[in-house]
Amino acid sequence: MILTIVTFLAVLIILVLAHEMGHYITARAKGVKILEFGLGFPPRIYGIKRGETIYSINLLPLGGFVKLAGEEDPNVPGSLASKSAGSRLLVLSSGALVNLLLPIIFFSLAAMIPHNVLLEPVVIARVEPNSPAYYAGFKAKDTILSFNGRPVENTNDLRRYIRLNLGNQVNIVVRDSSGVNRSLRVAPKWNPPQGQELMGIALLEPVVVAEVAPGSPAAIAGFRAGDTVLSADGTKLENLADLQSYTRLNLGKEITVVVKGTDAAERTLKVTPRSNPPAGQGAMGIRLSNFDANPNIVRRTEPFWRAIPAGMRECIDAFVLFKNEIITWFVGTGAPQVVGPVGMAEMTGEVIRSGFSNLLEWAAFISINLGIVNLLPIPAVDGGRIAFVFLELVRRGKRVAPRTEGLIHLIGFFLLIGLMLLVTYRDIINIVVSGSAIP
Repeated sequence: MILTIVTFLAVLIILVLAHEMGHYITARAKGVKILEFGLGFPPRIYGIKRGETIYSINLLPLGGFVKLAGEEDPNVPGSLASKSAGSRLLVLSSGALVNLLLPIIFFSLAAMIPHNVLLEPVVIARVEPNSPAYYAGFKAKDTILSFNGRPVENTNDLRRYIRLNLGNQVNIVVRDSSGVNRSLRVAPKWNPPQGQELMGIALLEPVVVAEVAPGSPAAIAGFRAGDTVLSADGTKLENLADLQSYTRLNLGKEITVVVKGTDAAERTLKVTPRSNPPAGQGAMGIRLSNFDANPNIVRRTEPFWRAIPAGMRECIDAFVLFKNEIITWFVGTGAPQVVGPVGMAEMTGEVIRSGFSNLLEWAAFISINLGIVNLLPIPAVDGGRIAFVFLELVRRGKRVAPRTEGLIHLIGFFLLIGLMLLVTYRDIINIVVSGSAIP
């Protein structure tokens, strides 16, 4: 727990410092008077004055600020508001731009540091009728080898590439059960029919029991962590979705499940899924995973001349994924998943356990999110101030009154603090109810 908190705060401090340094350097370059450079939010714990600027450490660690003279009032000497519109846009946007460029370094370092890569065959279990994959010519038992020229080394690779290319025609190379390779063209759907994946394929994945809740139907039936679920009532289960679907259809009914233990011995178990399980437990009381009990993991590192281009490509991919995720909110296939500082810290704890390379990638994603959120036209954040500069340009130099703009940003600040407190409260309630802040 202590390691998780310290790591999360360290990541946040690095990202905040980078963001604020962007503002600080551009403000200095444009001759704007800097009143305070603060790490964290007030009340102030410690401060030291150098020249015209106070450098401070503040009590609330979840952020930072650069306080500039006259942010709304051009009559203040050395004020930001007295500079040209172009200069103000540069100073106001520089922090977010640093956050959007910093991930290139993080992704590149993550590639250069030795890290684990899961290698597993990505095999199609079935193709849904009348789906994009069906019309493209995909077949059950095809192994997916590459996606638009990029190797597919595991199911996570495939899912990521699909989400990067929603609505776009892509070229996928598969190998059939006889060993013959085929090149197929397909366009993943933004909004597939109910029960279909984005391309209309179900993958062959192990259904592994990661955890069994004490006293649950699964515990009573004899399920054990590490068991691989093979079938239910004689129906072969190809992946997690198959088991979840079969369980939902048989709530309150006894089903016969065949599992294979970590010793490779098969057992037949009888279990009755519950209609109303306790909070945090599923119908049977098991937490499932699609990771093989004996995965093929290789250690990999990239030289810098390959890591840097790869880091740039990963950064671009992250922007595309962010954009596509927002679009899915509007087409009805996704919904915003909002977590506060507690949830972010919990996710950081999970990432720490998977290695330093993954932690760098996680920091890159947080940095991108910070950059994008800070550019949104929300009062009190950089994007809100940028919006007022554009409004001034549209009005041909006529500014909003400094008092009015300051009041709007003040109200926005309190609303943001209130939202943060509300989300943090929800995170804590989720931990109490389900043991996790992550929805």
